[in-house]
Amino acid sequence: MTKSLAKFPTRKLAAFDPDSYGFDVREQVAKASPYEGDVGIEIELEGNNLPATIDLNINGTTWVSHADGSLRGGIEYVTSQPCGAGDVQALVAGLFDAIRAAGGVIRNSTRCSTHVHVNARTMKLNQVAAFVALYGCFETTLTNWCEPIRRGNLFALRFEDCDFAVDGWADAFKHGSFEWSNDMRYLALNPASLMKFGSLEVRTLGGVESAEPVVKWVEALLRLRELAVSAEYEDPCAIASDLSALSGKGFFDKVFGGLSIANELVDASTAYNVEFDVRNGYRRVQPIIYSVPWAHALPEIRKIYIPNPFGGERKRKKKAQPGFIRMPEPTFAEGPQEAAEPDFN
Repeated sequence: MTKSLAKFPTRKLAAFDPDSYGFDVREQVAKASPYEGDVGIEIELEGNNLPATIDLNINGTTWVSHADGSLRGGIEYVTSQPCGAGDVQALVAGLFDAIRAAGGVIRNSTRCSTHVHVNARTMKLNQVAAFVALYGCFETTLTNWCEPIRRGNLFALRFEDCDFAVDGWADAFKHGSFEWSNDMRYLALNPASLMKFGSLEVRTLGGVESAEPVVKWVEALLRLRELAVSAEYEDPCAIASDLSALSGKGFFDKVFGGLSIANELVDASTAYNVEFDVRNGYRRVQPIIYSVPWAHALPEIRKIYIPNPFGGERKRKKKAQPGFIRMPEPTFAEGPQEAAEPDFN
């Protein structure tokens, strides 16, 4: 048998060439940021008597209000900087307490949404790939929890809504070019925020009227980041191994087990099937998981990056940006466009 198999050519992994990248693979992928918090939060609300000023400061993080042209009689509340995971409960609960104390009445509509920026300032190439792949595996199940109207929402398009998003991420990991078009900001996992804010922005959650759903949602996203930066998924291909060994539901239990949102995620998907959704999610993100020969790349990625150790500039070949398909700006029969993304800096 061995002699017979020897007649077939063996496919070898392509050699990993760090010099083919547009940046040093030992660097962090995201934009350098001075903030060390875990998440930045944007909450869009509509209603009456919503206060423009929130007198609240939790370990240096406050709420800043913005006028949002896509809302009707609404305000967007944005954290002044990323906050620590342990401060999310007090920060968000304090926001809603302040609104009620000011006599504010929340009347959210389908125009309202909640965006969470997961701080990626220290994440390496493989860690960002692991986060994107993990998120993609569970995106359908996560979105089912975020109200039915969030599925296929034009301002939070999932991987299953636009196949070119997967191709774009895979191309970015292959070539090391993360200068995404700002048109891509309407994806549920917004890649454009990496170079703009140094974050991975998830836009899936809809309008909220209390702190509880925001806290649960942030916990789920931070669990994905925790795993993405762990030694367990240092090689993103381990995601495929776990799914194969555990099944879709078993993999889901491993990732979200112990979180307060876990049972709710399953309940929200009873009309569907978590096993089926997770496996389909994995199939969609396979090009991302296998975009780089990680076994060859990790020794280089693990090296310590020292920028300009002798004061010189490293010359690089100017690389063309990936040819992403441009998403047309959504238009409305009436009303202004959605306001530009807030600047956490």
